[in-house]
Amino acid sequence: LVLAQFAWVAGFGLWYLRRRGLDRESIVSYLGIERPTGRQLALVVGAAIGMVVAAGVVNLLLTQLVELLGFEIEAAENESTQILENNPSPLLLLGGVALMMFVVGPAEELLFRGVIQGRLRERLSPAKAIVAASVLFGSVHLTALGGGSGAAGLLLTIAVLSTVALVLGSLYEYTGNLVVVALTHGLYNSILITM
Repeated sequence: LVLAQFAWVAGFGLWYLRRRGLDRESIVSYLGIERPTGRQLALVVGAAIGMVVAAGVVNLLLTQLVELLGFEIEAAENESTQILENNPSPLLLLGGVALMMFVVGPAEELLFRGVIQGRLRERLSPAKAIVAASVLFGSVHLTALGGGSGAAGLLLTIAVLSTVALVLGSLYEYTGNLVVVALTHGLYNSILITM
């Protein structure tokens, strides 16, 4: 099911680019698909770790703010993460990491950074394109969230995901390389499911 979902995400992004009249070579150029340099690979690791820290800080700050206002809140959890928590087998974890690195990260980045942010950047400033694509990225994850955390928990999680997407969008703008961003996303997700 996950493979089919992300095949659809990547397929839709590629279909859209073909629909715009881009051939294979133009799509590769438009998306910025290049072999990462050693420096870029170091950036992948640093950015993924930084995203874990940033997500934790945003989660903590927003949770504290909401609790100061007198409400209880618990972040929503991705349903696939819940599956791994309930079945802590090393084989399932390795499969989850492989899925994050080679399916989820590349498919989501192709659509959200490559196609959506790229298209928005044609009409808006890079900063506005990054923010718009990031909010959309966070919001789209609403369908994958569960855990009975209520509306406040869902909003908290979307805010955290949008923050992570801001880092990914900025990284894409900085490097111009979709492969760097896809690897960063996959590594970030892999760190989360491993933790």
